[in-house]
Amino acid sequence: MVGLSNELEWADAQRDKGLFNYSFTDSVMDAATRDVIPVVSDTTAVVGGGVGAYAGFTLCGTVAGCVFGGPMVVFGVGNVEEGTTGFYNHFTSDKGSYNHVKQVFDKIPGGYGPLIYSGADLALSVGSGFVKVPLKMGGWMV
Repeated sequence: MVGLSNELEWADAQRDKGLFNYSFTDSVMDAATRDVIPVVSDTTAVVGGGVGAYAGFTLCGTVAGCVFGGPMVVFGVGNVEEGTTGFYNHFTSDKGSYNHVKQVFDKIPGGYGPLIYSGADLALSVGSGFVKVPLKMGGWMV
């Protein structure tokens, strides 16, 4: 390596000072950042979106309930889509995830679409925690 001798000497000197040492802790942190956190995040999006969509379907028992339940279903399905595409793309080396609902909100002029989407998603996600879902214990056993 004719042209890099000065740079390699500098890197060796830095390593001798204790820099550029890739420890076991560094490798664990990199693995968590690269694999564990995205998978957990995508799984949480799928589960949370499914809960929101189910709560929205439950509310749609009446027309008045569908006023609140309909948007919950739409945002829940969007979150499920975002989580599943993110999970799939993580293992196929593609980047990012896709959410049709978020794409619609991104078209709102003035750059307020992401803010409106996030606020509505948060409100509907929190609201899904207050929906009473009937428990039919043993209903599946006939």
